[in-house]
Amino acid sequence: MHTPSEPLQRFKVFYGSSVLALRVSAFANLVLVTAVALLVYNLHGTRAQMAAWKPLVIRVDQAGKAEPVDLTLADDPPSELEAKVFAADYINKIASFDPHTLNRDLGLALQCTDEACARQLLNYFQADPEMKKLKDAGTILQCRTNAVQILRTNPWEIRVEYTLTNFAGNEPRAWYALLSLKPATRSFANPFGLLVTGVRINTTIH
Repeated sequence: MHTPSEPLQRFKVFYGSSVLALRVSAFANLVLVTAVALLVYNLHGTRAQMAAWKPLVIRVDQAGKAEPVDLTLADDPPSELEAKVFAADYINKIASFDPHTLNRDLGLALQCTDEACARQLLNYFQADPEMKKLKDAGTILQCRTNAVQILRTNPWEIRVEYTLTNFAGNEPRAWYALLSLKPATRSFANPFGLLVTGVRINTTIH
């Protein structure tokens, strides 16, 4: 009488273990799906916070007084000192030449350049024969700003005088650039709230 019941008993035990394994697997899958859902929710919340985050920008006037700039204000025009600092930094990015940092510096400059001017500037760096010679020779040029003069405001016209030094030993050359600027929305990539609309460069100081 006991012999026929043993296979049935083993079957019951085996069947019970399978059901338990399925239940455990279903519970594990539920926990995994919940974890993924929470991760997606947190990621979405983080991206929303990053999109709304504004950097802290400090403005320093001629007297040395510092004050925070409210990037949420659309009608907060740049000061003359900000325009001068922006112009000098912009020229340093596009006039200095280092094959190892050229793409980075040019990319930062293009973030503050309107579309039409950016296309012309990018075409110059990519197609100009002189630029190709500099790249092929591994030339490094260092830019040093000598003077910045505001010629006009609203829209801005700024003259930047600078010197380029070739690390290969050539004599430094004096240059000047005329930048045309217009106001733009302040942002993390453009905290000064200025956009370059035109660049004219000459090697003769007048």
